[in-house]
Amino acid sequence: MNDTLASLPRDTFVSNLVDKCRGRNIDIETIRYELLNIAKRQKCFPYRNASLKKRLGQRKPSSEPIEGKLGNDCYLLHLASRGEFNDELKLVLNVKSQKVYSRKLSVVEDESHSDFFITSLGLKDTVIRLEREINALKRDHIQEIKNLNNTVFKLTEENKQLLDIISKNQERFKNFQNQITALRNTCENSDHQLSKFKIKFTQQNSQCDSHNEVISKLEKASSDLDKKLSTSAKDWDQLKHESGKLKNDTAILSKNYKGLQNDVKIESSRINQIRVIEPTCYQERNGKVIVVLMNHCEAFQALEVALIP
Repeated sequence: MNDTLASLPRDTFVSNLVDKCRGRNIDIETIRYELLNIAKRQKCFPYRNASLKKRLGQRKPSSEPIEGKLGNDCYLLHLASRGEFNDELKLVLNVKSQKVYSRKLSVVEDESHSDFFITSLGLKDTVIRLEREINALKRDHIQEIKNLNNTVFKLTEENKQLLDIISKNQERFKNFQNQITALRNTCENSDHQLSKFKIKFTQQNSQCDSHNEVISKLEKASSDLDKKLSTSAKDWDQLKHESGKLKNDTAILSKNYKGLQNDVKIESSRINQIRVIEPTCYQERNGKVIVVLMNHCEAFQALEVALIP
């Protein structure tokens, strides 16, 4: 313990001592008694007949825990074991009153004037002890100042970080407010548009109803047209059938017409061959006149000509 904790300040000494005792399952009370015995072995220890004070547990939640108290006592006894004594050592020990102690010293001085040299050496030791205590206090004070400066520096840095965080949070809050206002405006616009859409929707529903009526009428008309188309298709089939008959009739007539044309040609050629002469005689039969024509090459032929009455 002397090697690892000797040069440490009080707070780190106490915290490291408590941690080591917890890790190794060592009672701090036993260490405190051992340090007192070591301190009493010093020649200049002023409280040889003193005993350790009893430390009680926490009575309030805000009070210091018992481990911290015992660790502080171990720190002071550790300094005393090294020959460094201070006034705080009285808070650790049960010491008799100073008057009784001074009376004992006066009796000892009256009885032993011969050992003046020894007392002077004791005074030198006390001066050396006081110098050590002063140096220790200086070191502790310097260390505490350094610790305070470090804590102040850390607190200032943390304060700066907190200020930065606060400024960022304020900017975020402003952005959130702006976003909320924008969302409200969009919600109002959307509500207005929704109302318009509802109106349009009702109008379109009415239009759809009218369109449905028109569609129903068109469906009826289309059904009527389908019926008419079916009847017209039947009529068309009949017309096709009749047109087929007409085609057949026209084909027959065309054939007959061609035969008539041939007959006409033949008759016309025969007529062209006939030589017209003056009639030689006229005969009347039944109100008709018979003209008798004479051909030089052929026999007489009689042609009946219908006379207009």
